[in-house]
Amino acid sequence: MNMATNLGKIVSGSDESSLSVYDHLDDNTKNNMTSNTGDSQQFAAMLKQLYSSMSDNQSSYNFPSRSSLSSSSIRKFPASSNDLNSYILSIVSHWFVLLVNPIVILFGVIGNLLATYILIKGNIAKLPVSFYTIMLNISDTLNLLIPVFIFWLDNLFNRTPERVYFRDRSNFLCKVLMCPDQLFAALSAWYMCAISFNRWCSVCRPSTYFFRTTASVSKASSSGSNVVNNKINNGQKKDLFGTPASSSSWFPFNYCCCMMRNIKYRQHLRAFRSIGIITLIGILCCLYPIFMHELRPVMAIKPHDFDVLETDSNDRDHSKQWTRCYYSTKHEYAYDIIGIILTSFLHILPLTSVAVMNIMIIVRLRKRQRLMAVSTNSARSVLLNKKKKKASLKELQKHFTYKLNSSSIKEMKQTNMIISPSTPSLVITHKDQATLTDSPANSIKSKTTQVSLGSSGNAPRRHQSRDRTITIMLVSVALSYIILTLPYRLFWSYNVYIKRMYPEKLKSEAYLSRMHYIDHVLRTIRNIHYGTNFIFFIFLSKPFRRKFRQLFIDRFRHNKTDQFDDQSMNTFTTNNYNPNKINNVQNIPAILELINEKNHKQNHVIKTERSTRTSNHETPSLIDDARIQEDELYSIIELELERNELLDELK
Repeated sequence: MNMATNLGKIVSGSDESSLSVYDHLDDNTKNNMTSNTGDSQQFAAMLKQLYSSMSDNQSSYNFPSRSSLSSSSIRKFPASSNDLNSYILSIVSHWFVLLVNPIVILFGVIGNLLATYILIKGNIAKLPVSFYTIMLNISDTLNLLIPVFIFWLDNLFNRTPERVYFRDRSNFLCKVLMCPDQLFAALSAWYMCAISFNRWCSVCRPSTYFFRTTASVSKASSSGSNVVNNKINNGQKKDLFGTPASSSSWFPFNYCCCMMRNIKYRQHLRAFRSIGIITLIGILCCLYPIFMHELRPVMAIKPHDFDVLETDSNDRDHSKQWTRCYYSTKHEYAYDIIGIILTSFLHILPLTSVAVMNIMIIVRLRKRQRLMAVSTNSARSVLLNKKKKKASLKELQKHFTYKLNSSSIKEMKQTNMIISPSTPSLVITHKDQATLTDSPANSIKSKTTQVSLGSSGNAPRRHQSRDRTITIMLVSVALSYIILTLPYRLFWSYNVYIKRMYPEKLKSEAYLSRMHYIDHVLRTIRNIHYGTNFIFFIFLSKPFRRKFRQLFIDRFRHNKTDQFDDQSMNTFTTNNYNPNKINNVQNIPAILELINEKNHKQNHVIKTERSTRTSNHETPSLIDDARIQEDELYSIIELELERNELLDELK
């Protein structure tokens, strides 16, 4: 009964799944929906397929497909465990590709654009490594917008063989759409390699890298100065004969020599040059799909057995005609050799170099952290020993300075109380200032030296912390690139090995379908890397977070507060309109600035006079002190009057 029902379905043409439908391998198939055979040949092919299915002794069940894209078609679902595993793998890969890729495209494009904008607007762009990071964000964004988006659309609309892949619609699209996938992936890999090399030089070889740049800069500057001196001497000789020498003509050359002496300018020029070389080499190496790919007619006699040249003449008459984007027959042997060489150069070489350099960076950072811990402990022990030795001397100095300060304070207090008994606040301020300025010269020198040492020691620490945060951020990006890209590259290498060493495996339908679904899953995992840069930047870089907060969050809050202030000012002016009050309010900032300037000048004069007196060990006379007190009284009275006027105007 099963054989009769199957035969009736085949004759009526209702059971399309019983035919050998061509499955998409490596996203390169297309159905032309043209059959050049006659009715008798088609009926013979159906009988032949029925006989082969009967000889296999496998019971098959027809289940409707859960995919919304092919709801009208009926899929063949054998009862064996291998076919069950392949069916589950196909469903998992299908939905994984359809759900993950749009999320990666959306968040990746927005994050890469924000990261590029922040790097350009912030001070982070002054570093040479930021130029590589900007180019990495641009290449990842283009990779998400063109190859990844087309890959998702193909799986969304063109998954069945009856549909048409975008690259298979014309010869032009076949040549054009094969290039961006290779190009942007290769550029991302090599920009990541350049970032890792820069971090490796700054962490593992900082001294040699710095001395090499300074030596090259000094050579260039010395040669430029010699040329300028020779030209100036020649110009002076010409002036003796009456020809005027134009000094302004040598200004661009002198400017270039001065710029060559700048190390940052030299590093930026080197970064731009390396970016240009990487981009040019990547474009030239990725042009081979344009010349070697074309639409080729293929056949689907058995699943995954499609090439016209590999089929027999008898089977060629009973098959459907297809076309797909494939390498041309003229360049078949050259394509294998060139493809392996270019793929290893564009993808495998930068991947291995990034892995090796980042491992070396991580090891060196751990060693540096241990050395810093040991050095800080040793420095603390040395400082404690020095403090213990000098404790007695410091106590004697403190006791001696305390006696001197107490005696001077008593004398100043007596004089102030005699002259101005009604101003106790002035006496207190004078006493405080005297205690601050009457310290001996040795203590002042020690304080200044401590401040200078602290400022000079904080600069390299700040530079090391910034370098460390940038290195950790970029190393994390490189590690994500390795983790997410390595499985796909290993899978590609395994396929090449099987194709060369065991070509008989390619005739198995189950093997080819399994490889096809695994390829889609691993390619989607590789695409996740293109959208993770912003996440690592925002979580691992404090300057990046600060700049992001300044550009977006603080600006948004500032705009809201400005709108609220404008509304409040409008309501205030409409309810209480008084031009005199408005003018007084507008003059408040200028008045406050004048008051602050007066206070600053008076404090500066008082401090200088007292410091000169205490440093020369002079006792102030009663007349001079009385004059100072009168000046201070007049100034304070003026300040209080001005403040009272301001308060009255505000009320």
